[in-house]
Amino acid sequence: MNILLGITGSIAAFKSIELARLLLKRGHRVIPVLTKNALKFVTPLSLTSLLNEKVYYDMFEESENKAPLHIRLVRESDLIAVIPATFNFITKVSIGIADDLLSLIFHSANLPKIIAPCMHPTLYHNELLQNHLLNLEKMGVYIIEPTEGEMSDLTVGKGRLKEPIELLKEIEFYIEIVNSLKNKKILLTFGRTEEEIDDVRVITNRSSGRMGLALYKVLKAAGAKLKVFAGKTDFEVPKDVIRLNSTSDFLEKLKEELTKEEYDALIMCAALSDFRPKEKVEGKIKKDGRSLKLELEENPDVLKSLTDLKKKTKFIGFALEEKPDIETAYKKLKEKNLDLIILNSIKTISSDYIDFKIINKNKEVIDEGELPKIKAAYRIIKKISELLSQ
Repeated sequence: MNILLGITGSIAAFKSIELARLLLKRGHRVIPVLTKNALKFVTPLSLTSLLNEKVYYDMFEESENKAPLHIRLVRESDLIAVIPATFNFITKVSIGIADDLLSLIFHSANLPKIIAPCMHPTLYHNELLQNHLLNLEKMGVYIIEPTEGEMSDLTVGKGRLKEPIELLKEIEFYIEIVNSLKNKKILLTFGRTEEEIDDVRVITNRSSGRMGLALYKVLKAAGAKLKVFAGKTDFEVPKDVIRLNSTSDFLEKLKEELTKEEYDALIMCAALSDFRPKEKVEGKIKKDGRSLKLELEENPDVLKSLTDLKKKTKFIGFALEEKPDIETAYKKLKEKNLDLIILNSIKTISSDYIDFKIINKNKEVIDEGELPKIKAAYRIIKKISELLSQ
């Protein structure tokens, strides 16, 4: 793989030289691109001697062909890894500034991207930086979190760049995800449903759709052929996502898809309503000073209703519980003939984080703990990839 290694002006930049050596040993080509401040910490000569590659840092350097330098370097690369990444670099690329070669490459590339923040704890815990990291994660950038350790001023805190061998493991984990589902046909659902009371009011829930959007982004990075249905969400969805409203809509569309196409997996992340009004009222119900009695009936269980159409398709479901219980989740997995179930708590709703466990048919449990939803999506898709390769 051709890895464009971006190095910014951090005291930990020396670790990138060892990382480059390890990547080279693994058979990767490493293309070094430095910021002007990085040149104060590492020399082009050390990288050129090690990698037998030209070191780039000047955005106005004349390109070897007609394409501008940043475009040529993007075309030569399969992945971009900025290690270490400073507060300045992270902030710039989060808000869209491209004022040097590395940031220009970062914005020009429709490629998998990795960033490894490295800075003093006072900067790392800055609210602005955390918002920018979250923004980059939502854009699909894989973040390698720093560790706790001793800083250059001998204080201890979170912000220290991981050691090169640990960075290598993280990069290899990410590379394993990229294109791991190439040409696999995946059905994905996310968002919340709305069940109409009248022409104005609905029964719905507080699901934001963020977990589903994170799965969508990682599935795209993994090379999957996607068909996506989404209910209501707290954000605009990509253009290839088909919007649906009610639980019945989801059931109808999924039956239609599984009847006419053979899919490798169905990932049911949509928050479907368990109940719906027994009768919808035409127009708008008027207030008349009396209480309103609303009779509800159960919606069909969509995954259970699709069992006869399952065939070779792997079914992955989510179990949202007030008090997450492995036995309850496993019971749901068996009843709905699922291959994996993701157990999480109601704290997940409308949050950017999810505390979850992955449970398979053999009742093996992987407790992933609390992670940003985009990081959680990588862990879930890795398990699905392993499931489909069996």
